Amino acid sequence: MTKGKTREKRPKVYRLYAAHPTQQNVDVAAGGRFQRVTSRYILRYTDKKLHEPWVEVAGEDLKRLTKQDEAWLWDCGKLLAAEALSRRQEESGKRMAELLDRLETELRREMEENQEKEGVMGHGEPE
Repeated sequence: MTKGKTREKRPKVYRLYAAHPTQQNVDVAAGGRFQRVTSRYILRYTDKKLHEPWVEVAGEDLKRLTKQDEAWLWDCGKLLAAEALSRRQEESGKRMAELLDRLETELRREMEENQEKEGVMGHGEPE
């Protein structure tokens, strides 16, 4: 990494996992942010890599999701997208404020230089 350049964060990749609804799995899922518990299975949507008994739901397995599962998953995605948009707006606002501060500083410096030049030119030797 070169000096002066900021390192961009890699976006978090969320994956969908499923497990049987045992008490232990329910307890583990409860510690996560996005979970859906039914009488037949538990779904977790997370950016963490999960291991057994959790199985990633991808590809053809996604077709097995119910309409309620799909709606829940869409809600998770919408919430994450809204949070990302909010962060970007905050960052954009900060960058805009910094830009305006630099512009104001530069304009003041330029005005002071112009005033000094006018002062020197106005106080020359009489003709």
